[in-house]
Amino acid sequence: MSTTQPPVQVRTQGKSGPSSGGIVKLVVLGVVLLVVLIFVLQNTDKVQFSFLFWDFDLALWVMFVITLVGGVLLGMLGSTLLRRRRRHELRRRANSA
Repeated sequence: MSTTQPPVQVRTQGKSGPSSGGIVKLVVLGVVLLVVLIFVLQNTDKVQFSFLFWDFDLALWVMFVITLVGGVLLGMLGSTLLRRRRRHELRRRANSA
């Protein structure tokens, strides 16, 4: 008698759509963009800004967008620096062990 068994087939479940975490991020991003759009549309007045020895007039929404982009870039820079520091610390610990 032969005792060979047929090969076992393994099924893996593939993701057919975005994960629930991805959907939540998209919804939050959409809400934030909607709030920014509403703010921009309501603040079209020109205002005077003074910074150090510069004086200039800009629409309030332009200054808001400049500040928003600057804040996002600073946040990304800080995140990158922290990630590099952690990675360096982990490598140092791995090499000393």
